[in-house]
Amino acid sequence: MSTGQGSPRPSAAVYRRRRLVVGVGALLVLALLIWGVSSIIGAITKGPGKEQPPAAATQSSPATSAAASSASPAGVNPDGSCPAGAVKVTASTDKPSYASGAKPVLIMTLRNTLSEPCTTNVGTKEQEFLVTSGKDRIFSTKDCQKDAVDTEFTLEPGKDEQAKFTWNRARSLAKCAAIDSTPRGGTYTLQVNLGKTESEPVQFVLK
Repeated sequence: MSTGQGSPRPSAAVYRRRRLVVGVGALLVLALLIWGVSSIIGAITKGPGKEQPPAAATQSSPATSAAASSASPAGVNPDGSCPAGAVKVTASTDKPSYASGAKPVLIMTLRNTLSEPCTTNVGTKEQEFLVTSGKDRIFSTKDCQKDAVDTEFTLEPGKDEQAKFTWNRARSLAKCAAIDSTPRGGTYTLQVNLGKTESEPVQFVLK
């Protein structure tokens, strides 16, 4: 960082953004490389992108979210950690439907509903992107995950943080067991989980 005349000191928000990208983002990338994704797809960033804001996973309504508890969360714990119910988790996709061969971008959005910052584990040990079709379990990032880690991260009040995963439209099985089938065109359901906190399911279409 330059300290010469005419170069203003970066704000605290800039430092937080750098910390997000370098810290949590790098961990996400490491965990998701096992799927052969060609681009950097795991990152926690502030809010939706400027060029193409994440679209609702369905055309009829925006993606919904769920907290771990329906009760109003208590204040931040003495150790600064987020209490149960304080972090809302929302599932969405970047488009409502995908042409044949197009890869869906699955999105997990976290929001601290408290009026003060709190810290929670956003590491790959806690994250899951789960795709289903009816009662058929199609794909989970947990299935072939290796070297999952814990990452404590401070969520600012009322701010959205996102993790994105580009799904290559492949199926997966627990313990990364071999499977010789590919999801067909149709309607699929996405649910994202952070530990025990689950999102409401949202739908998207593969053509």
